[in-house]
Amino acid sequence: MTALEKLDTRRGRAPVASLTALSNYVRTRMPSVLAMNPRQVSVDAERFARNLDFVRKKPSTLPQNLRRQVMVDLKMLESAIVHSGLTAPRSLTALIDALAGPNEVKGLTYEDIVLTNRERTLRPKMVKKSIVAVPGQRKMRTFTNGAVGASEAQFYKHHADIEALLGKTIKAVRRALNAIQSGRPHNISALLPTIRRDLDRVVHMTSQSGAMPSGHFGLFRTFLGSNVARGARGPSGAFTARVPTLEVMLRGSNGLEASYRKSLDDHRAYLPQRDRAGLERALGGPSLSDAHKKNPRSGEILELIQVLDGFFSRFRSAHYGAVAKQVPEALRGTVPGTAGETDVAGYLKTRRNQPKPWIQKV
Repeated sequence: MTALEKLDTRRGRAPVASLTALSNYVRTRMPSVLAMNPRQVSVDAERFARNLDFVRKKPSTLPQNLRRQVMVDLKMLESAIVHSGLTAPRSLTALIDALAGPNEVKGLTYEDIVLTNRERTLRPKMVKKSIVAVPGQRKMRTFTNGAVGASEAQFYKHHADIEALLGKTIKAVRRALNAIQSGRPHNISALLPTIRRDLDRVVHMTSQSGAMPSGHFGLFRTFLGSNVARGARGPSGAFTARVPTLEVMLRGSNGLEASYRKSLDDHRAYLPQRDRAGLERALGGPSLSDAHKKNPRSGEILELIQVLDGFFSRFRSAHYGAVAKQVPEALRGTVPGTAGETDVAGYLKTRRNQPKPWIQKV
């Protein structure tokens, strides 16, 4: 009798064991099972869903931080099945539907695969008849195994590290804007070395994505496409909130092209929930472009503007180069982007070659 079958015999009496088995399966066993027999993943997913029916009936059983990680496990199971050309078990889709929060995308998202996936594993533990979350190991979930799986894990890690560096830069630029509003723009000088260093690292890690062994990205990219069954877009880097947040802090909300602003509005549900408030704050707050107009003689403000503008140019060129190497067919228009874009080359070129009125004016 397999471990999953044993859990079936104790269904409802082993909630912690069922949750632990799900996490262990997705992190350690699913990639190899998926490579050998995708149908077995579907069979296993149905058993997990049956064992976790107590969660479907009462989602509040799980603390919020544990619920978030369980959702990633379940969504990855569904993506593995759907992108193998199979139909996900109804019990699995019903469990995801029940656990999804208000306005939460029910397909696998960028936040799921990059940000939540990078977090330390939370282990369920029963304390006084309630399930609580305690820290566990740190192991990235992947769809593939072996050398390809290592490349896949590194790809997600790079994106998570880039998000962390962008988060640091956003805080630093916010401090710079506060200094300007307080009449102390000279304080920006102390922030510039760290901002430069962190943004250089972002560009470097973006370039490293293009250095991945040939063919690896295409093998796991299959599982990152749009979930047609749910009508949900895939987990694309286009759905980061920190890049547009930093860009708004540079240019101001009125400095965004209409098409870019519309894209942000249309895809708001796909942006990481943890970062949406920061983007809204930037959209309603001051910008460096506006600050320069009010302080045209400030060399510190101008220098920070030039640092950020140079970063966006280098970052988007590095990203375009990585896509050209890893998914050249996307630039030729023969495959869609993971966010569902049909004209990937046009989208990337528009972002890379956008007009820079705030630089031309200074």
